[in-house]
Amino acid sequence: MSVEVVRLLLRAGASETEVEEALGRAVSSGQSLARALGDAEPELQNRLERELLRVEVPSIEMVRPELEQLALLPPGLADRLGAVPVRKDVRSGRVDIAAVDPLDAHLASELEFHLGAKVRVLRADPEAVKAALAGSTTPRVPSGPPLPLVRRAVMGDVRPATPVPADGDASATALTQSEPPPSGDEPVLSLSRARPAQTAAVPGPSLPLELARATFEQTRTPDAVVTALIEGLAPARTLILAVRSSSYVGRAGSAAFERDAVRQIEILNSSPSVLQTATRAGFYLGALPHTPAHAPLRSLFGETDDEVYVASVSASGHATLVIVCDPAALGGSFDATRRIDVLAGAAGQALERILMSRKRGG
Repeated sequence: MSVEVVRLLLRAGASETEVEEALGRAVSSGQSLARALGDAEPELQNRLERELLRVEVPSIEMVRPELEQLALLPPGLADRLGAVPVRKDVRSGRVDIAAVDPLDAHLASELEFHLGAKVRVLRADPEAVKAALAGSTTPRVPSGPPLPLVRRAVMGDVRPATPVPADGDASATALTQSEPPPSGDEPVLSLSRARPAQTAAVPGPSLPLELARATFEQTRTPDAVVTALIEGLAPARTLILAVRSSSYVGRAGSAAFERDAVRQIEILNSSPSVLQTATRAGFYLGALPHTPAHAPLRSLFGETDDEVYVASVSASGHATLVIVCDPAALGGSFDATRRIDVLAGAAGQALERILMSRKRGG
């Protein structure tokens, strides 16, 4: 149980009596204090949330359980802790956890023991965690093939992606990794016994993943790395932004986007956005919010609530690029998000290599 939660509640104006009673209920129910507040003390939970917003911890907005990781936990543990595995990094093996109480050190050690992997705890809205747990199952065996990503799209409109050239800006500044989209290959069920179930045709990537990843080994400039990213994610609509000291700046985009429109994008990093979430938490998966900060992105991707996957590309430990991608054109969502993560990692390695070569005078 996090002592920090008690401190935050007291700092938020809760009385010692209120905190003691909440602690008692948490102990008797076997839940974490933060999780127990959500069931019995909504007012205290609201105070806690306001205090957590002031704490510098990475957060996540969209909470979607990673079912295979969830299945490794003892029954009921995720609910008691108020924590949900949401993503496993394909390279490092680290598991991201969405939690009501991100300050509980016991939570991390407990989950690392059961998952057999390092974890990163991200703060999440209690209602989002609760809904994720209520809507998920905890199978004791792998959950099987991923469910398909469903999109309302006219497939004939998908055009092969060609990179928009990036002028100048030859220096390799920090690139941000993007967040992978949710997984899934859900069969479409027919309501009529007389007609077989049908699934809509979903386009796939233009290049095999290994070939796309190998392309980065031949890159010699940051611009070439950006080009390789866009080509590797074709035919998906993809936007690449550079991370600057005070803003995210449009750098290149696929053929679906006008070059001038891409280059005019500038989103302040002081404004809450999916770009900020991706650079802090590693990825964002969900619809683009209807806020002023996202207006430039929605003007490109359209005024819909279809999900996008936002991932950061990191070089030498710093986020340097952010990828915003519509994963619908890359097939099933599990494969799409994995592909974006893999290519974001390859781009980061290529940028590090280029940086080191320049430092040596190569």
